[in-house]
This record gives sequence, C-alpha cells and structure tokens, in this order.
Amino acid sequence: MNVPNPLTLEEKVSVTRLIGHDILSQHGRILLPEEDQRVAYARHLHVRYAMIAIRHLTQEGDCFYFSSDVNNNFDMMQGVFEGDERNLSVELNTKEKKLFGDKHVLYMLVYNLAKNGFDAMRGKGNVTLTVSEHLGGRIENPIFIPQGAQDHGYFIRYDIHDTGEGFPAEKPIRDSLQLGTTTKPSGTGFGLHFAKLASKYLRAPLSITSEPGNTHVALYHPVNLG
Repeated sequence: MNVPNPLTLEEKVSVTRLIGHDILSQHGRILLPEEDQRVAYARHLHVRYAMIAIRHLTQEGDCFYFSSDVNNNFDMMQGVFEGDERNLSVELNTKEKKLFGDKHVLYMLVYNLAKNGFDAMRGKGNVTLTVSEHLGGRIENPIFIPQGAQDHGYFIRYDIHDTGEGFPAEKPIRDSLQLGTTTKPSGTGFGLHFAKLASKYLRAPLSITSEPGNTHVALYHPVNLG
C-alpha cells in the first residue's frame, strides 16, 4: 500500500538530525577491537535501520508499507543498549505475529522512546518495553493522533515504561513533542520530536501517562494500515 508522505519539508529536514542523534555514536564504535561481536553486529544493523528510516521519512511522493514482524528486531535493540551498559527488558504479550507498516521507522521510533526512558533515569535502572494488543477500546491519554489515524480500533501497543522523574507537572506534556524542548541537562529535545514525526508517518497515535517513578509512553500501531 502506498499513501502520500504526510511530513512537511521542514519536518523532513529535521529528520536528518537522526544522524547525529542515533547514528554517529553507534557507528564510531562498531570496529572497536574490544567490542563484543554480538553488540558490534547489533550496532551495525542499528545504523543500517537508521539510514533506511531517514530515507523513507524524507522521500518525496508516497510512503510504502509492507508486512513485517510485530517483534521487530528488539533483540538488536537490546544489543545496542547492552553496549551502552543499559538493560532493556522486552515482554511480548500478543499472539499477533505480523503488522503492516515500515519496520525501519518503527524500530527507530521505539528505540528513541526507550532511549528517552533511560535518560529520564540518568542511566540507572531498567526500561521495559511491553508489546500487546489493544482491541477496540479508545486510547487513554493521547498526546498526538496523526491525521488519518483513529483513536480507537485494533492496534499493537508498544509501551515503554521507566521509573524516572517523569514529565514536569507544571508544563503540558504535549510541549515535549516540540523540537528543542527538553528537561534533561544534556538533552537535545529531539527524541520525542522524532517520535512524533515517525508516528505521523505511520499513522500511529502516541500516548503518555506520567508521574514520578512511573511513566508510560505508548505507540499504538495499526495492525493494518490498509
């Protein structure tokens, strides 16, 4: 299935920041002699996925969606985080095996949500990714529903949970989706902004519930974009 790319020219330009945000730091460590081979291979695939995601998000014309695994190379993602001395737990609570979308964009979106979770805990503690089915009910606490998407239906829910400080109570959570908005001392304000652009491309709503010690950021990916 192909539909028009919904990203504006300005949004496509901002997507290229992914190079400095998620590619250069991994690419530079692939060939380190002391690097574990499994981690090195995970970094290699990560860089490849990131480059393909950039190409797809910035292309002119149509998006192209294909069938891919619900469990989209999360072992690779775990390997990348392991190389950064971070532990990502993955729980699969669905019998659904396939969905219709873009596996490269989905991977980079989930990776950035998990990366934000680790940053919120200052690198201490686990982040848990839970993959489950969301059947029919409405999405709770949505912060972004892309044009053409629904706030109810049959989704695969990618929920990222962390036990960090949470989002500031005095500011609207939606503000965090804007480029350059961050509450972290060394933050770039790009991770959640990229998540918004990727969810717009995938027609996949985002939701956030947050309080100190308990934050859930969830992506609701339609099982069939067709």
